[in-house]
Amino acid sequence: MKKHIPPVLSLFVATSWLSAAEVRLASVFTDHMVLQRGMPVPVWGWSDPGQEITVEFAGQKKTTRADASGKWRAKLEPLSANAQPGTLRVNTITLQDVLVGDVWLCSGQSNMGFPVGSCLNAKQEIADARHPAIRLFRVAENPSLTAVESVKGAWSPCSPETVTGFSGAAYFFGRELHQRLQVPVGLLLSSVGGTPAEAWTRPEALSEMPALNERAAKERADILSQEEDNRRFVAERAAWEEKHGVAPPPVSEHARTWADPGLDTNDWKPVTLPSTWARMGAQSGGVFWVRRDFEVPQENAGKPFVLGLNWISNQHDIAYLNGVEVGRAPDKAPGFNSLQRNYRVPAGLLKAGRNTVAVRVVAASQNDSFWAARTVGVPVADPHAAQSDWFFKVETRFDALPAEALKLRPKPNSLALRTVS
Repeated sequence: MKKHIPPVLSLFVATSWLSAAEVRLASVFTDHMVLQRGMPVPVWGWSDPGQEITVEFAGQKKTTRADASGKWRAKLEPLSANAQPGTLRVNTITLQDVLVGDVWLCSGQSNMGFPVGSCLNAKQEIADARHPAIRLFRVAENPSLTAVESVKGAWSPCSPETVTGFSGAAYFFGRELHQRLQVPVGLLLSSVGGTPAEAWTRPEALSEMPALNERAAKERADILSQEEDNRRFVAERAAWEEKHGVAPPPVSEHARTWADPGLDTNDWKPVTLPSTWARMGAQSGGVFWVRRDFEVPQENAGKPFVLGLNWISNQHDIAYLNGVEVGRAPDKAPGFNSLQRNYRVPAGLLKAGRNTVAVRVVAASQNDSFWAARTVGVPVADPHAAQSDWFFKVETRFDALPAEALKLRPKPNSLALRTVS
């Protein structure tokens, strides 16, 4: 009889299953993975208690048995580097295209996560990225106050089709090692932008440090109350905006064509990003537009990609590409206050040659900011030109708010987004 597996498990573990659904591997074990050379290699997972598990790879065969909780762990003898793909078998689970080389953990903030597609000379770097022995495993964000046994992710061999979204720092580091050492390189990417060192430290460890104990206890309480706090946030923010006359109005009649690619922008003000609305000339909050043209090579026409809008937190935004809306700020917390939006642009909208990105932003204060836009997934002709050649125009001005009113602006409880085990 087949064993029922709760669907929720798929949220935490990328697994391989026997037909009887009794054995699963930790999610780091997938096709295309890289095993560490020169030291014992653990292989682990879960099954029915007491079940016998056999692991086979590179002529080795190891047998173990699951404990009373269903956990099992086998250990292969040290392996030599091998760029010839092998097959890893665990009972009847088969993983293909497995290499042996050096495996590195690549962790940090946004600089570690910065993608190859936005790096200098991205077009040529992507075209040259034919390194099938370099593989990346991207750890999906899953904040938790307690340690988790597995993560969501999969291994991707490096190619022009996959490297665009690789971490630039990890890729160039891995490529240098691969070329010097002539062994496969596995890159485990686990980075979250804006996270402090404390977010990567177990709460129990922080509580043992007198200087951090009180702060850690408060942040833990905030995290535990996050769901309820953020449930109230939307209504509280809307009430504050209505009270102070800064609620987002509908698009005015004279601004309805401001996202169109063919718009005459002679009366728009040229600006350079990043910037605050005040530096662009605004004396108060309001409804502001920024737009610019960018060139796309023929080979990228029609491809889907991700449009990233940086540092647009605490504001209402709507993004357009070639006059078509591609995304808007989430209304719910904590996404509304996220520092970056990532809007997926569907296939078919991007054109060869000139394209236009326009963003309508409702800001309560002139001191709110907008940094720039970047593309992920499709290299543009000059990604570093994204900070220049922007144009700015005011749709609606709000009355300037006193500092006291801005201090009372509701904020979401976003600590859990910055805390990981």
